[in-house]
Amino acid sequence: MKTRFDITLNSLHFAAAHGHERDLFKMSVANIEMEVSEFCNRACSFCPNALFDRRGLKGTMSDALYGRIMADLASIDYAGRICFHRYNEPLADREYILGRIKECAQRLPRAHTKIYTNGDYLTADYLDDLHAAGLRELLATVYLGDTQKYDPALMAQRFRARLEALGLPYEMMVEEPDYRLARVTHKGGLHVYYRGKNFENPIGEAGQIQSWDRGGSVESLSTYQRRSPCLVVFNEMHIEMDGTVVPCCNIRTDNPEHRAYKVGQIGPDGSIFDVWCGAAMAAWRRRLLRFGPKDAPCRSCSFAVVKETPALVAQFEDAARQLGLFDQAI
Repeated sequence: MKTRFDITLNSLHFAAAHGHERDLFKMSVANIEMEVSEFCNRACSFCPNALFDRRGLKGTMSDALYGRIMADLASIDYAGRICFHRYNEPLADREYILGRIKECAQRLPRAHTKIYTNGDYLTADYLDDLHAAGLRELLATVYLGDTQKYDPALMAQRFRARLEALGLPYEMMVEEPDYRLARVTHKGGLHVYYRGKNFENPIGEAGQIQSWDRGGSVESLSTYQRRSPCLVVFNEMHIEMDGTVVPCCNIRTDNPEHRAYKVGQIGPDGSIFDVWCGAAMAAWRRRLLRFGPKDAPCRSCSFAVVKETPALVAQFEDAARQLGLFDQAI
């Protein structure tokens, strides 16, 4: 069943060991977030890294695991997005990340490679190297100090200073107290953006909730009560450094409270297709398809919220009925 949210629901999304894993993955997954390294130089108060410090960790994804993931994706000519980021700072090890991007660009020429970064290591010549390696998009977020409370004037000053230090032409696209966005002019083929955002503010642009408590990890942000379905589990895949797969970007298994939410591990549990189409992911999709109160870790999650209207409630209920899920618990 096709929905208005660019996903095609199929009964196979809610089943396992059906023999169509490769086809289902190819028709569904548009975004893969992959943590190829674990180090982060920051411990921002609104991020779980303030609790689970990454600054002393230096591990990277093994060549064998990375090669297996690339081979799986190449076998379906994957053309979606690949982000080399979760709770790490991907640009901290320059030669390593350039090598990973280059291999990805060579083996998956139709994929859209993207990096999210805090920009602390970014320079104009580093951008040149990322462009040469095959990166398609980069979003650098400007932060204040790890424990520094958000201040609009200070962010405006820091934002301009970062852009001026880069030394490239740029265009301001949004200038609001709690959100700033600039587009940097670089060589063709690499889109570069800088943003500054108040992550402490629970309300973002157009009244949309944009403050995320990361599966309950950041309790000060756990002010929202979710009723919305979650479509992330239908079109995204999230891979930790050792190949562990979790349902979404807000869950991380170095948090002891999240370890039970692991849905599989690439290698021991088979290919990326086997894990993403496995019984554990199918169960998450059954729980998150409909409107209604959610259990932990989704209870207070405001990520990718679908606005609740009578028409959309009816649409999702009709989808659940057609897919044989109407009697499933919400």
